[in-house]
Amino acid sequence: MALRERDLAIDERDRALRDRDEAQLALRRAWAELESSRIASESGQSSQPEPECVPLDFMDARYQEHMKAVLMRWKFSLLPENYLTSKQYPIDVIEETYHRVNRFHSYLVPWVRRAFDLKGARVIEVGSGTGSSTLAFAPYVDHIHCFELEENPIAVAKERLRFWGIENISFETGLFDRSAPLLAGDRQFDIVLLIAVLEHVHFHEFREILETAMKALRPGGVIVIGETPNRLSFHDSHSSQIDFFQWLPPEIKQEYYRFSPRAHFAHDIGDTIREHGANSLALQERLVRWGRGVSFHDFELVLSPKVHDMIVLDGWEDEILPMAPVSDDDEVILDIFRRAHVKANKAFARSWMYLVIRKPDCQ
Repeated sequence: MALRERDLAIDERDRALRDRDEAQLALRRAWAELESSRIASESGQSSQPEPECVPLDFMDARYQEHMKAVLMRWKFSLLPENYLTSKQYPIDVIEETYHRVNRFHSYLVPWVRRAFDLKGARVIEVGSGTGSSTLAFAPYVDHIHCFELEENPIAVAKERLRFWGIENISFETGLFDRSAPLLAGDRQFDIVLLIAVLEHVHFHEFREILETAMKALRPGGVIVIGETPNRLSFHDSHSSQIDFFQWLPPEIKQEYYRFSPRAHFAHDIGDTIREHGANSLALQERLVRWGRGVSFHDFELVLSPKVHDMIVLDGWEDEILPMAPVSDDDEVILDIFRRAHVKANKAFARSWMYLVIRKPDCQ
């Protein structure tokens, strides 16, 4: 009986999430049509605007079943057995098969197109994972070169793309650094995508990624950063789900993790401590790979304080807000910036950072 009630609750939640996404998409399309009509009227144009989104039905039953099978083979079956019976598992299934790619396709792509014409764009995606953001951008660009270190996510991504018949993608399994063969001969690209990546790396890796991205871009090209948690945020909604966890010193983190309401996180960190010890490098590595957020300090060290003037989209635009609504944390951090006269772009006040950095024409 309890299992039946749980299944009904999950179904009801999924329907509510789907209804919310569909309603938000309808509003977004209506806004886009009104805006296009206004621009056409002001410019004297009468032609129909280019469709904002290529129609891809991510709720298609065949796609859903295909992705569930692929994810079980290449991802979920490799996780601890107790994960498959946890409350988190069904949430992650619908997130991986539908919500994530639908959010990127419906909101992230139109947001980027506000500042940059994607038609014919040559794109690099770093840390492409299971291909949700890859699938979202692929119909609009010339080609995407994906960098992903692990074979399993690449296998999922290839199956995701194969279902839709998308072929303008290639995969690299090496590191994205200045020695990457793709960048030989000073080849230049239009866009570098960094979606849910920078929070999972050490600072020396962060520096290498950003410096390589700037080198790979043509003048006027852009770095798109999205779904990146802000280290300054009060609540760690990304990894531990503990208030102020990102601010804690390592010796406190290695004990306080036990209070995490996220069972998978607590079990994984606990297992690492039991195997390698509380003060081990392995534990610090594990905490980094779970994700610890970034802040404007990292960007200033790599790109200098001039980075604040290079930002052309800051994550407060109307296109991105249905996907990443303004939170209490965002408003408090922005207020602190203003009160303390912090000389940082307001992109760095969002608890989940979405920003586009444009390479200057003179570089």
